[in-house]
Amino acid sequence: MFNRLSNYIKSMKTILLIILVFLTQPLPADSLEDLKDATLLANSRLTDGIFMERILDANSFEKQASQQIEFALISINRRDLLTEEWFDMALYCLARKHKKYPTALKILKKEYSIEKYPKLTRWLKSRIELLSKPEFNETNFSISAEFADFRKKVF
Repeated sequence: MFNRLSNYIKSMKTILLIILVFLTQPLPADSLEDLKDATLLANSRLTDGIFMERILDANSFEKQASQQIEFALISINRRDLLTEEWFDMALYCLARKHKKYPTALKILKKEYSIEKYPKLTRWLKSRIELLSKPEFNETNFSISAEFADFRKKVF
């Protein structure tokens, strides 16, 4: 009897936590669309060579890409998306778009190690497996398609 009651209380706590998270977070569809737009804007700036310092290595790329994501999110008035999870998604897409696969893989592994949501962990794992292949090299990565796949498989 006590065991069932304890399990019921745990279930209710989990449900309440999920409800609170959904009530306090922006809608995923709106957030994803705005994050995609900011990522595309940051990519455009990186592609056009608009950055503060020259990109010499993976660290300087990550720094410049991070700055461009911040500027893009501020310019579209979505500072609320400057959370680690959303920011890492944008940074991963930029790293992959610019063929900085070790950087993209590092970001994915970091997120995978802390993520608890099963659909998201499966999505992250599939990307990690893809980028971990020694022969991996893509010619036509699309940031928009990656966000669409993310939306479809995670939300």
